[in-house]
Amino acid sequence: MSFIHDALRKAQKEKNGGFGYYDGVVSAEKGGRSFSPWTWLPVSLILLSGLAIIIFSWFNRQHINSSSIRDKMHPDPAALERPVVKKEEKLQVIYNEALRYQKNGRLRDAKKKYLQVLRRTPNFVLALNNLGVIYLGEGSYPEARRSFEKAIKLNPDYVDPHYNLACLYARLNDLSASLDHLKTAIGFDKRVREWARADKDLIGLHGYPEYEELMIEE
Repeated sequence: MSFIHDALRKAQKEKNGGFGYYDGVVSAEKGGRSFSPWTWLPVSLILLSGLAIIIFSWFNRQHINSSSIRDKMHPDPAALERPVVKKEEKLQVIYNEALRYQKNGRLRDAKKKYLQVLRRTPNFVLALNNLGVIYLGEGSYPEARRSFEKAIKLNPDYVDPHYNLACLYARLNDLSASLDHLKTAIGFDKRVREWARADKDLIGLHGYPEYEELMIEE
């Protein structure tokens, strides 16, 4: 049995010298047996690959989010080239068309355009006054008065609707109201005297002392 004993001793010696076969991978206890670094290589590669994927995904998401923000802040060049027409500009275009129709005697077309403007912006005082003039010419006095009075309410210093109300009340033979609005209009603009002298609507006021006094140049 000595040869068995010698064989065991030889095996033990080789094991202690680090040349024996190692049957473990990881120790179950702290400070236990060591392990081969080659065993960790696949695991390390897997972990590194996973970390690389996470970093790439995070960076790509940040890039997408940043791009979205930039797109909102700076429209594409094609969008910048397209003209932007504001609501006020569109209304001004329609108002100018109405005014042109009115000057050319196309009162029906002008009336439609003024009403279109006022449906969008009821407080457009110029459109209110000019629409009132069309109503006055048609003999639609209640509508004309409402247009002029609303324009005055929105802008009390606006001379035109005051003068136009003077003409309206003169047509209705309400001389007192006509003279009151005429006096107010002259107070805002001295040129109203010239308008009044040439206006057929105000002929009925001629000869009245109050009217003649208003026509005296200061």
